[in-house]
Amino acid sequence: MSFFQKQMRAGEAVAFGGRQIVPLSVSRELMIPGKPGGLIVNRPHSVTVIEADGSERSIPVPRPASKIQFILPGLMLFILIIKLITRANRRPS
Repeated sequence: MSFFQKQMRAGEAVAFGGRQIVPLSVSRELMIPGKPGGLIVNRPHSVTVIEADGSERSIPVPRPASKIQFILPGLMLFILIIKLITRANRRPS
């Protein structure tokens, strides 16, 4: 058994307007060895649309929150560096 698993999961298909709509999500699991449970993160990935003629297309789900999760720590680190530089350059009176 591995500690980290990543799986693509399909939800229930929904019929709408002669089409089948299937949501897809990505599940990431981090298990702690010897302990029950762990950390599980589910995120939407895409939606597959199956037309009445059998053709399929996949529409990705935009995730602006995940971009913010990467930008925020970088911005905080940048602000911390600027504060440390200004504090080091300040001369005691």
